Amino acid sequence: MKMSQRSRRTLRSSQFRQVDSDFDDDDSPPKSQKRRRPNHKQASQSRQSTTLYDLDEVPSQGSQRSKAIQLTSEELSHLVSSVIRYIFTVNHSKTVIQRKYIVDNILTNHSKHYQCIMTEVESQLLKVFGYKLVHINESKYILINDVPNSTPHLTFRQKERSESVLLLLILSHIMALGDACKEDTLWAFLQQLEIVGNKYKEHPYFGDVETLVTVEFMKQHYLVKVRINDSDPPKYEYRWGIRAQNELSKDDVRDFMSKIYGCDLPWSDMQ
Repeated sequence: MKMSQRSRRTLRSSQFRQVDSDFDDDDSPPKSQKRRRPNHKQASQSRQSTTLYDLDEVPSQGSQRSKAIQLTSEELSHLVSSVIRYIFTVNHSKTVIQRKYIVDNILTNHSKHYQCIMTEVESQLLKVFGYKLVHINESKYILINDVPNSTPHLTFRQKERSESVLLLLILSHIMALGDACKEDTLWAFLQQLEIVGNKYKEHPYFGDVETLVTVEFMKQHYLVKVRINDSDPPKYEYRWGIRAQNELSKDDVRDFMSKIYGCDLPWSDMQ
């Protein structure tokens, strides 16, 4: 049966539409699966929110550092004990105790806790041992016996007893002259007592008097040597050092002088 020309065209057109429809169904991706152009703004926000979350989960560097240097009670006790032992060792020769050496030799990685540790050290020295840590300045100290006693806290071993006598003689003379004694006046006083001579400053009992006066007693802060104002050429005078001020009272010195002179000295004579 022959088809009309119109029927043929209709059939062909229908076939073309079917083929085109089949092609769309098979080869082109569905609308829901089509690739979209990436949104860089959303991606950046996503990455940023993830980073912030991670930072919230991980402690900051400052927090980690603060945790790393925190001291336990056991560590604090150990460091305090070590500092006290060091102070007693240094004080054996009555030299100055320096902050630098405490930090370098003992505290090392705990230097940021210096103030906290030293506060506990000072408390234990006073309450347990009866010693006071006196500040010369922000970085230097001396150790002073703080136990009340009717006699001066100048307890030397046998070979050092002569030094204590010499020191008391000098401190007494300084106090009797109004808390300051010119250098040449001091040597004249020691010469009058036949402790030194014109050409020698050594004594069979006191030893090297010149070294004791000009080096040892000053290094131990029993004496200070101060230039007299407007002196030309420069002249100097001796005064009580910070250790003498803390270890001795003027009453003690007056009692000592009374024994030396064999009589009671009125307070007015000591001004």
